[in-house]
Amino acid sequence: MDAAAVLIATVKLRPGMDAEFTAWKAHSDLVIGKFPGFVGSDMLRRFHVTFDYAGKRMVLERGASFELATARSRVQQLSR
Repeated sequence: MDAAAVLIATVKLRPGMDAEFTAWKAHSDLVIGKFPGFVGSDMLRRFHVTFDYAGKRMVLERGASFELATARSRVQQLSR
């Protein structure tokens, strides 16, 4: 692939479809995650994301959940 690609998906779930969506999302992340440079929603949810299309860049600023997610990752690594 010569050009970068950005995929942003917004989904409105029907009540009671959480398990189906979670399974679909896990499968999609597994397939898409094989592409170099993939950054998944589990990573991006820690940040406020700004797309600067004119400057051809994505700006990440720490969000409220950044520290909590970082601490949780450290604990999971220690328990392995």
